[in-house]
Amino acid sequence: MHCITFILLNLISEQLYYIFGYDNARSIILDKFTNITPSAVNRIIDFNFKDHRREYRTKHQERFYHYGMENEVIDALNNNNYDFFSKLLYDVDEEKILCLRDEFLKIVSIYKDNKDLHDALKGKLLELINERENKAKEDYTKDIRNRLSFKTDRKLSVKDLKELFKDVSLVNLLNNYDQDILVRLREFLLGNLKDNNDCLLRLIINKEALGLNNLLGKLINQYDVIESIAKKNKLSLNSLLDVIDIVKTSFFSLKPNLQDIFLSTIANIISSKEYCTGKSEEEILKEICKLHVERKRKVYSSIPTIEGESDSFSYRVAPFDAEYLLAAGVDAKNCFRISGKGEDFFRYCLTSNQAVIMYFTNKLTNHTYICPIIRSGNGIHCNGVDPKLEEDEKDDFFRAFTKAMDEIIRVSSKESIDDEKIEVATITNLHLEDYFLEKDYSKYQLETYIPIDYPCYTDYNKKDKENYIISRSDDYRENKYYVAKDRFYQARKEDYEFNIDKEYDKERLSLIVNSIAYSAIDYKNIPTSRKNKEKRNFKLIDVNTFKYIVGNKDWYVAIDDQYNILANLLPFDERAKKDYIKHLSQAPLLIENMEKEEEEEYGISREDLSKNK
Repeated sequence: MHCITFILLNLISEQLYYIFGYDNARSIILDKFTNITPSAVNRIIDFNFKDHRREYRTKHQERFYHYGMENEVIDALNNNNYDFFSKLLYDVDEEKILCLRDEFLKIVSIYKDNKDLHDALKGKLLELINERENKAKEDYTKDIRNRLSFKTDRKLSVKDLKELFKDVSLVNLLNNYDQDILVRLREFLLGNLKDNNDCLLRLIINKEALGLNNLLGKLINQYDVIESIAKKNKLSLNSLLDVIDIVKTSFFSLKPNLQDIFLSTIANIISSKEYCTGKSEEEILKEICKLHVERKRKVYSSIPTIEGESDSFSYRVAPFDAEYLLAAGVDAKNCFRISGKGEDFFRYCLTSNQAVIMYFTNKLTNHTYICPIIRSGNGIHCNGVDPKLEEDEKDDFFRAFTKAMDEIIRVSSKESIDDEKIEVATITNLHLEDYFLEKDYSKYQLETYIPIDYPCYTDYNKKDKENYIISRSDDYRENKYYVAKDRFYQARKEDYEFNIDKEYDKERLSLIVNSIAYSAIDYKNIPTSRKNKEKRNFKLIDVNTFKYIVGNKDWYVAIDDQYNILANLLPFDERAKKDYIKHLSQAPLLIENMEKEEEEEYGISREDLSKNK
């Protein structure tokens, strides 16, 4: 066995031996770190749920405690808004919703005209949210345990090992790593070396390390950088989520206004080479980051932003700043992506006010289909459905698609600018040639082509593609081509007030505040050279210094522990400006009240604080 292992070591790589030494390298070859252990299962459950819920919270802030939520309870009671109460529950049924509504009615009745009403409502809201999240973790734990139970024990082949360590630079290791750092690198990758350990290498081998799954070479090559950043920012190398945050900053150089891109999204985009035309990973990432910043300026579209469901499908116009849109072409398995033939069309749909992207999800199979839609005059036109529709889902999909197009036309008929109503909705027969030949849909008769106000590669005007009318208004008579001036705004989420004593709020708070503060540099009335210098020297704002903060995705007003006001507003959305000005004007009075309360409670005044600076 000793001789065989030695031969394998020579066959596989010098890197493996140099990094781990003979005994550890032999253990890796003999699969000591290959198969999932009970300890690894527990670790996977823990960080998976935290990462899953962190993403869920980003997309569904309204379901967590936020500023003004107590008033929303009262509004929901007055308006019989049962949907509001359903979002506070995990297992939802009519009886539970009614019981919860009665509980809130009882609280309002007990504390009516009492200054403690908001505190009582807040206590109940936090109780419900914590209960819902605990139940979510219980089910999530069951799902992951069930999924991992199907992972069979396996053995690493020479090919597997070569693939794992192919990106490791031996030259870099020899030049930059002494024995002390190699010992720490081994501990980082192999953990405590016990039989049941949950080490990072085991997770990467099993593709269970989230966005780090395909990055072993980079983790090894830049371990010294990772270690340095962790020490500087007091992050733990034992925390997978901390390591992911370090990687986003060090490997991919994500600036503060890019930190809301999930590492799993980046890894998904740059590891998918299908339909790509030859750009490097670095070029793709650079352009994705640039696009992500540009599209945050889009707050409205000339196409109504609807959401609804049919018997089998749910559908929605994706929020213009939805992080998952960056991987739309990867998820759709087509060229609608950076480095694909549809790259310009992809950029257009994410940034133009004349385009949206719709998502349709089968409620039974959970299959999701992606439909880019543009507006050209009085028509909206879908470029096609990707990935290719399952045969047994086509009829149900088109019932949902027709319902969605009918809704868009109906909203436009009521809310569009005069003489600028959407009157017809079409779709190409991409992947659907046989389907449309069998169905009774009318062809959309083009004069020459569907004009788009930006030159880009699409399927609309290809000679081998037909366009079919899915929905039309009663008064539709002819095709009219113009650039629509309609403004259908993306719905704004409620402003949120952060409780900085809650650990789960600090991460989100830090991400939003620093993203806004960094982005705001571009809108200062100063020379470009000075803007660039401020970006290079940007120092992250420490949220632990805040006593209070209220804000939204594009503004915040904060009060720090010295009673200074920190505030910023991005100029994308005129609706944000009103909220920002209102809260900024209230800040001095809030400071005055906070000072009084602190002085009464602790006998501390502003002068005392100043002396302790």
